[in-house]
Amino acid sequence: MTWSQTAQSSDGASTRHLGQYLMHVGQEQYNRGSYDQAVKTFRMAQEHKDSLDPIEQRKLQSLQEKAVSAAAEQKRVAEASPSQTGPVSASPPTSSGAGDTTGAPGQSLSALAYRYYQSVVAYTAGDLETAQAGFTRVLEDESLPTLMAETIRGYLAEIEAKQSGGTSVVPARASTETAPAVGVTALANTPAVSGAPVATDTNAPAAVAAPLPASEVERIAELYYRSLELYGEGELLAARQGFVEVARSGLFQAPEGRRPEDYVIAIDRRLAATQQAQAPVPPGPAVTPPIPVTPPPVRPAEVAPLAEGQTAPEQGGSIEAINRRRNIIRSHTEAVVNDALAQAQTSVAQGQFDAAMDRLAEAQRVVEEAQFYLGEELYRQHTQRLNQMTEKVQEARAERDRQLVEKRRQDAAVAQNELRVQA
Repeated sequence: MTWSQTAQSSDGASTRHLGQYLMHVGQEQYNRGSYDQAVKTFRMAQEHKDSLDPIEQRKLQSLQEKAVSAAAEQKRVAEASPSQTGPVSASPPTSSGAGDTTGAPGQSLSALAYRYYQSVVAYTAGDLETAQAGFTRVLEDESLPTLMAETIRGYLAEIEAKQSGGTSVVPARASTETAPAVGVTALANTPAVSGAPVATDTNAPAAVAAPLPASEVERIAELYYRSLELYGEGELLAARQGFVEVARSGLFQAPEGRRPEDYVIAIDRRLAATQQAQAPVPPGPAVTPPIPVTPPPVRPAEVAPLAEGQTAPEQGGSIEAINRRRNIIRSHTEAVVNDALAQAQTSVAQGQFDAAMDRLAEAQRVVEEAQFYLGEELYRQHTQRLNQMTEKVQEARAERDRQLVEKRRQDAAVAQNELRVQA
């Protein structure tokens, strides 16, 4: 397979490399003790876990669990010792080489991940000069995984070949990313990219997009994730507006079934189902049957299929099924949290503090996985309850240790008195 074929294959290749690099960034942050930053980075990597192989997915899950547990422990230590002078903050220090990528502070590593993604976006848009500059800067980092470095060198070789041949066209894979779907009114005016080479259309706008600042790419990415949160919280109109803007920008890549267009389609179906359910029913029979007003149907052939195992928008257009699944996940999460709290309390009473901590950490992992369905308020409540119980376990352990020390001191004093009496 040539580098051209690799570059023009499915978007899964780019998202997989981004997911792998985010895993690498998070692991570096974890190794340096920046646990809060590592948790955030691993959550970003989870958005691309579907493009990773099963071994990488298990590794990512394990790393995230360790980071969440370490961040919670670090926070408890910091709160218990507010007067200590050592670095207890989970945020990486800003004074140690913030501009040096080889030193690998957390902020610069995250910036490298965004720079790599921005370079892929520029390459896809045909902006070879910006892509070349971005890939070159990322390649200068010595901590890059070997596979990532080889991929970037392949991109650079492809760019040099295109520049020497005097061609700069949008890759073929971009032709399917902006096609509007039936029923998506806000995207209906978005022009679809034709399958023909852009360079041959003299009436079309410029084929090569103008270079975009990194802040714009990051803003679009943040807008996508914020819209995802609103979607999970049931704020459909606000989420739809964000997804439409992300889709129109063309700056965000996601696996099929999790693209912004897919979420817009799902939201339109939910809104249509809600309107149909709330339509007033005429009282009693009438001479002339009323004509039912229904929203325009969505043709199944034009709805993007969802890959198996993805937590993408619900299919079938049933608001009851969507709410039922959300409620099941919420009920299961609450049951796990309640059970963990009860078992932790029992373990503390038996002096099994490690077992109590393990049960609380497992419950926190379940809460983290269900965050999308819980919404901000329930997620905060469950996390707060688990943190409070964790603090109680720590206090009970400290009290037990204090009592043991006191008992040993008393036993030593008694032994000394006995020796004096015998002497």
